[in-house]
Parts: sequence; C-alpha cells; structure tokens
Amino acid sequence: MFHFQLSYDFVIPVLNEEKRLPAGLQKLYNYLASLELKNFTITIADNGSTDNTEAIAQKLITAYPKVSYLKVGQRGVGLALKKAWGQSEADIIGYLDVDLATDIQHIPEMMRLFEIEQADVVNGSRNLGASRVINRSLVRTVTSLAFNQVLRLALGVQFTDGMCGFKFLRRHAYQKLAATGLTNDGWFFCT
Repeated sequence: MFHFQLSYDFVIPVLNEEKRLPAGLQKLYNYLASLELKNFTITIADNGSTDNTEAIAQKLITAYPKVSYLKVGQRGVGLALKKAWGQSEADIIGYLDVDLATDIQHIPEMMRLFEIEQADVVNGSRNLGASRVINRSLVRTVTSLAFNQVLRLALGVQFTDGMCGFKFLRRHAYQKLAATGLTNDGWFFCT
C-alpha cells in the first residue's frame, strides 16, 4: 500500500444539496478511509443554501470526525472555494462536486501526482480519449467542447476541461494565484 505523506483538504461546494450531500459525503469519506489515508479533511462549503443543507451538514460533521462545515452565507461556488482554500492548512487543497461525477477511483492517481511527480495542479477532464462520460446530454457536451476551445484560443491554456469538478492544487500554488487578485466568485472561478 502506498503511504501518503501530504495532507489533503477535499472541499465539497454545496448549494441546496440536502438530497445529494449525505450519500456523496459518505461515499467519499468511506473511500478515503479505505485508502488508509490519515491526514485528510472534507470541508462542506455551503455557498448560500436555503434548504436543509446546513442541518444535514451539522449531522454529518457529528457522524464523521474529519468533516467540517463552512457557511459562506452567499451564493458563488468560486467564493465558497476561495473561503475554504484560504483557511485550509492542508498541503493539497481541491474540490469535487457533491454528486461525485468524476469517479473517486481517480483520487489515488491524483495523490500520486502530488506525492511522487511533484505536480502543482491536477485537473480532471471529461474530454480525454480514455474518459467515459455517463448521462451527459449532447448539448452539454458540445457546449463544453466549445467553451474549452475558446479558453485554449483566447488564453493559451493547455488543459482540456476547464469546468470539470475535480481540481486539486498545492496550497502554495493557490496562494500565488490568490495574490494576483482572483475576482470571480461564480462558476468561472473553477476554470
């Protein structure tokens, strides 16, 4: 078994996710425990929920000792991530969508990139040849491909999926980015 040396903060940004939060969090928590990962936190970052998400999150933090809850108080997934990452003390910070649309079986691969390859940023992608995308409409697929093409042409980026909800980076890399003045508090922050 691979021994992980770094600490990890898995942020789950939520907005009115009372139905999906319990199952998503339990699945992620149990998977991380099965990896024998000791130094991790799961942060539920609530960006303005008006349903029972907060009450459910409070029950989850009682049931799972490595889970914390951050109430951002206003909408904006980018704002939620900035707040969560800004207060994290973990070596590696990142996020997954609550529905775990990106298969969590990729987590050890991501960790090895940080632990062995010394990567600074790891970004999931639904647009690689080996990617298997389930339950995604043709319109969303075409829109995503077009969006990523615009990013490559306009910004010269090399990644293939700017919106995939599976991104991790070294905390010091995020601090460098934050120092440049990250102003977007919405979904574009994820890109």
